[in-house]
Amino acid sequence: MRTLILENRHLRLVSLLDKGSDIIELVYKPLDIDLMFHAPTGYRKPGSIVGTCKRSEGEFMEYYGGGWQDILPFAGNEPIKHRFGEWSMHGETPLLPWDAVIEKDSPSEVTAKLFIDIPRYPFHLEKWITMNDKTTAI
Repeated sequence: MRTLILENRHLRLVSLLDKGSDIIELVYKPLDIDLMFHAPTGYRKPGSIVGTCKRSEGEFMEYYGGGWQDILPFAGNEPIKHRFGEWSMHGETPLLPWDAVIEKDSPSEVTAKLFIDIPRYPFHLEKWITMNDKTTAI
């Protein structure tokens, strides 16, 4: 999967762009402590496996490996219908590929812009992750 890695002397952050831009690693480097949960199933690229049966709540759990997800346009365990759309567990963004560009890359700071156009709602979503030489936490 395409992976974004940002780090400084204090932190290392790893994001899986092809899986909802999940943050799967946030390591506090002085103590080598990863603050993210890692499920025993590991991380899988959406669409890379075939489930043994259709899940009523959708495919989120088929690909859940832990970490920190952005969940839009809604969060919840049950499928939901609204007007002309239907979503399974946790909406659309956790299983879609995001794009990223580095907006700033200097010895003292790095900023990545992540973005996506989601298909069912006409939303263009953007988020930024910045680390600077003073960053010790996110």
